[in-house]
Amino acid sequence: MVWLHDYGKLLDFEHQYEKTLTEGSKTLARLGFAPDFARRAVDYIGILDRKLELDLHEAPLEVQIVSSADAASHFVGPFMAVHWKENPDLSVEELMAKQRRKVAKDWDRKMVLPEVRRAFAGRRRVVLEQAGELPEKFLA
Repeated sequence: MVWLHDYGKLLDFEHQYEKTLTEGSKTLARLGFAPDFARRAVDYIGILDRKLELDLHEAPLEVQIVSSADAASHFVGPFMAVHWKENPDLSVEELMAKQRRKVAKDWDRKMVLPEVRRAFAGRRRVVLEQAGELPEKFLA
């Protein structure tokens, strides 16, 4: 599921969610996964993709794990650079605003496991600062 949730980006960036759902189980089957496992994985990705409509706290544990891990990955490493590269037409101000919205979506909708939220709270503050949301003061 970790790999599968972004599979559609490789096939058709503009229609990535639909492509993952239509092609994901076929690809998993070609890789040797049982058809019922492949279908369940794609169904779970469908739940993950509906994060704005559904409360992922109520999703199957596998969805909660992948969703929380994916959200956490956006707070470390080169994610910001990749995100900006995927949006070359936006100004720096627009990119920063989009990044703040992404952080909010990841934090509020996708990062549902409390252990992950505790572990990444500090990283969230750093990413928000990089996106222009600065604290009133840095020193006590």
